[in-house]
Amino acid sequence: MLAAKITTALLAIAPALALASPAPVANNPAALNLRAGDDEISLNSFAGSCRACRIDYVSLLHCECRNTAGQWVLSSFDVGTCFRNDQCWLRWQRNGGAFQSCRNARIVDGFTLAADCRAGDGAWCANRVNLNERIHNRNGNMACD
Repeated sequence: MLAAKITTALLAIAPALALASPAPVANNPAALNLRAGDDEISLNSFAGSCRACRIDYVSLLHCECRNTAGQWVLSSFDVGTCFRNDQCWLRWQRNGGAFQSCRNARIVDGFTLAADCRAGDGAWCANRVNLNERIHNRNGNMACD
């Protein structure tokens, strides 16, 4: 009975705890890690420090990302600059221009880019790429390797 009451109380306050901004790591304003209670969040990790991602205007990625002060800031960049279309398949390549021959870009499952790309013969292939592989958060700004 007591365990059920504790669980109910914790569930009631969980949304408020999730919205609280973690404090920056002490004595190092340029640190790439934040503390949220006992948890440490890497600001360089895309999935660990960005949320609410979406794509519009063909390949413009928008996310809320934490900066080194622990604040959520809106970050946007053209994720199409990170890929090339290799005969119907998305491949990581800077300035690859993939979205000249890809369409229907969208974010699924939080941090996965889904898109349909055209092959040389005109066929379309469905692609899924985990953006956390090479997208990084640098002080609230997204970039790819």
